[in-house]
Amino acid sequence: MLRLLGLQFRVIHALTLREIQSQQAALVYGFGWVFFDAFLAFAGLLLMKLAIRGWSTTPGMPPVTFLVSGLIPWLMFASSYGLPSGAIGRGKNLLLLPVVTELDLVLAAALRNFATYTILFVVLALCAKWYDNTAYPRFPFGIALLFITMAVMGTAFGLVLMILTRLYAPAGKFTGFFLRFGMIFPV
Repeated sequence: MLRLLGLQFRVIHALTLREIQSQQAALVYGFGWVFFDAFLAFAGLLLMKLAIRGWSTTPGMPPVTFLVSGLIPWLMFASSYGLPSGAIGRGKNLLLLPVVTELDLVLAAALRNFATYTILFVVLALCAKWYDNTAYPRFPFGIALLFITMAVMGTAFGLVLMILTRLYAPAGKFTGFFLRFGMIFPV
């Protein structure tokens, strides 16, 4: 039993490395595009926030830190719920191998997405800390747990959405419409 479990972990590890390499090849500017995409979303939210509320935020939390702490987990969730169907679609040829399952492809894509957004979050959180001149968080374990939870919830929602889309094709369109409003609420 342990031997089979070890084999499955090696398969997921290999698929995750394959996902990371294919992500870098698919993006024109490699990993830098992830930062640019987050910067565009950050700038858009900052402009929207300035137009709606001005520069004021919740007491004790500077505006840049507030936006980074809400935006990056939301972007990870939003990209996670589309992963399952995309990962299975891209890896159809790999499913011919006897040790690779659909769940392996989904887990590899989810791990790649989690690693990408974790690096992005750490870099932007350090930049926000430097810009806002704030102290380090008192509960870093809570932040890590929240971040992991957002990744798991996004992937789980994507699996449920994949099933609903097979039963009723426009289901994905409705959820995309409602999830767009989720980005506005933290502002």
